[in-house]
Amino acid sequence: MLDFTYPRYKVERDPNQCIQCGVCARQCANEVHMVDTDLGRVVADHKKCVNCQPCNITTGFSGAGAFSDGKLSLNHEVGGDFPNLVGPDFAQSLIDYTDQIYLEFGADPHVEGVSDPDKIRIIRRRAIRAGLKLVDCPIRHLGTEKAQELYLALENDLRAKGVDMLFGHSCVDLVLDGPLCKGVIVEPTRGGTRETIYADYLITRDRCAPGTEKLVNNCKKYTDDAKTLEFIRMIDTVQEDFLDAALDTIDELHGGMESFLRDQMSLDDEKLKRLEELYLE
Repeated sequence: MLDFTYPRYKVERDPNQCIQCGVCARQCANEVHMVDTDLGRVVADHKKCVNCQPCNITTGFSGAGAFSDGKLSLNHEVGGDFPNLVGPDFAQSLIDYTDQIYLEFGADPHVEGVSDPDKIRIIRRRAIRAGLKLVDCPIRHLGTEKAQELYLALENDLRAKGVDMLFGHSCVDLVLDGPLCKGVIVEPTRGGTRETIYADYLITRDRCAPGTEKLVNNCKKYTDDAKTLEFIRMIDTVQEDFLDAALDTIDELHGGMESFLRDQMSLDDEKLKRLEELYLE
């Protein structure tokens, strides 16, 4: 029986990125994707699509990684283009830094792939003769059960430190001020209104909130006027509009924050460096 119902979702495949590997056909539970051997390419049955977005199908902290067997590749030469963008040394330093965090939260200290250097040398010589390059990549294996425990410990630690987590959203753009990232623009993955989040404002405001309430409570000893108390709360709260206006004024009158700090606040190179260490990440 023919079905003339128009599909709710449409699969759009980017011909510049799709390499026709067929992985989507093997992992789609709804059999939306299939490899057409006659056409020699991957095709899709749009009517079966439920817009599950398999890469996000296991939602929550760590995504589908929470249910993987947790293999960490510890060499910057394995993976994508990140080392080309930031430099191999910096990329490797980030890998080492991240690996240390995993160890602190209970990862197995044992590393695979480095225990038999003699065999590695033999394989490397064979690879060279074949015109190939052998990449020595240490692997830290977490294990499926351990991965879930470790990511839960990470999540709990972040929550205990006051980190808010926003699930079910994708970051669609960055809010940049020259080389500085002031925030992100996010939107719900299932459709909805985009939202701009200024992380530095939110963090400062949240950290100062207890002090602001303490100030307001102290002021209640001298006045019970609601408008006065609300005004005190407002001026002691980090306001995005206020900060933007101040930064715009500094740019207009002094040509930028650094010039303002040097000329008006008389900060030299040493003090500026210390200021960056305290307030910038």
